Amino acid sequence: MSTIAAALLSGLLLYKYFLLFGVFFLSALALPLPGNTLLFAAGAFASQGYMNFWYVLASVLAGNVLGDLAGYLLAARYGERIVRMFRIKRSYLDTIEGYVRKHPRPTIILSRFGGSLDPAVNVLSGMGGVPLRIFLTYDIVGNVISLFLVITAGYYLGDYWQSFSGVISTIGWILFAALAIGGIIVIYRRQVGIKSTSTTFPMHQVRKFWRTFKQYGQRD
Repeated sequence: MSTIAAALLSGLLLYKYFLLFGVFFLSALALPLPGNTLLFAAGAFASQGYMNFWYVLASVLAGNVLGDLAGYLLAARYGERIVRMFRIKRSYLDTIEGYVRKHPRPTIILSRFGGSLDPAVNVLSGMGGVPLRIFLTYDIVGNVISLFLVITAGYYLGDYWQSFSGVISTIGWILFAALAIGGIIVIYRRQVGIKSTSTTFPMHQVRKFWRTFKQYGQRD
């Protein structure tokens, strides 16, 4: 267990819901904090009577949703400046943003199960012009489902939660890797499609040139 996780766990029973809210708010803004480990422990403590299950869910849900919303709004307002500042290739972002904009519902919901992917989808949604109403609705739905499942798992595992805490993180990384690979494939296929289209010789221009050439030949 990392030093950060140990420090947060030691303060969990002292600061309870305030600590959970802060950790999940900052995690949604891409800070590398062990949210799942803390949530597992909170579920286990709830089963032992030290915490309230529904207060745990409410505090982490509020923190996650507000953090996601902050990331979305910051990206919508300052995203393009950052792209220009760091000279990020816009064609790659256009492809990913287009995918998120076209399929916002499954993308947002599934990303709530992969903690590392959550902030990235928030940024892409904000920059890609996903309507706030759609983003917020499916962000809440995805967070309610994913957080409820983790808390419930910790609740029923009780004292054995530490043995299974790594499983959720592993599943999250698998989802992150799968969606990242899918995004790379989409970008690659789009770029190959653009290149093949641009390198294909326009046959209608050939026919137009041939007709013009024949006309001039007939005049001679």
